[in-house]
Amino acid sequence: MIPDRWLTVVAGVPDSAAVGLVAAQLVHRGARAVVEQADGTLVTHFPPPGDIPAFLAALGSELNGAAGRTVDLSWRWQPHEDWADTWRQGLGPTRVSRRITVAPSWDVPPEQDGGVLITLDPGMAFGTARHASTRCALRLLDAAVRPGADIADVGTGTGILAIAAAGLGAGRVLAADNDPFACAAARVNVDANQAAHAVEIHERKVSPDWLAAHHPLDGVAANIESGVLIALLPGFAGGLAPGGWLVVSGLLAEESGDFAYEAAPFGFRLRDDDAEDGWWAGTFRLVPGSADG
Repeated sequence: MIPDRWLTVVAGVPDSAAVGLVAAQLVHRGARAVVEQADGTLVTHFPPPGDIPAFLAALGSELNGAAGRTVDLSWRWQPHEDWADTWRQGLGPTRVSRRITVAPSWDVPPEQDGGVLITLDPGMAFGTARHASTRCALRLLDAAVRPGADIADVGTGTGILAIAAAGLGAGRVLAADNDPFACAAARVNVDANQAAHAVEIHERKVSPDWLAAHHPLDGVAANIESGVLIALLPGFAGGLAPGGWLVVSGLLAEESGDFAYEAAPFGFRLRDDDAEDGWWAGTFRLVPGSADG
């Protein structure tokens, strides 16, 4: 059941290296759609807790522990209707890549031959073409997806990457998210885009074991926080077939080098990248025989 209002939490992380750790802790506590701003501030939403002071005190303590220093925490109430109006503002059709156009359901342009048109109603989930990290990921997907490919979309949110992959010809897309509101939005969007023949929505927390259980995948897409991406590297490597691709997004430009460094021991080599408004995305290949150990 969707609440009539949300607890909006803003976390100011003093150390950029700890942003991913704090984001991961927010997700662990049940945060909805953690969005990292260009200044490193994290904004997210929680269903209304029973005891707000106790919830915020416990959350602040946990975030401080994750960051290793004090996290500046603030909060406010946001009515659900106001949140819906916020993402509608200025959201019109967007030509994201050579083939992909994203449009809201109330402003759909004519379909173009050979193109992929995605109509989207985000609901209470992250992932629209308004955000640079999503646009970067879509552009890289346009180049990576091959007809018949078996793909996983980790942290699917609205389902936009999964729908794009299906439109580009993927044979099966495992779209997973541990947020029930995100999964609900994704199911609506998948049906609206007639992508249910290829996209499977899985409401679950993605683990390395879950990814490995679906080996061999041709590709994996993940538009989530850097700390979560790094933690899932063993799973990405275990789930992909040799030579498979990994598209990651949701990283700040200054985090790209660190992620490539962390990915190298698992056999991942950077093959392509994209950047916009301070955000960075990369396509990596799993190179057989290149993993350390």
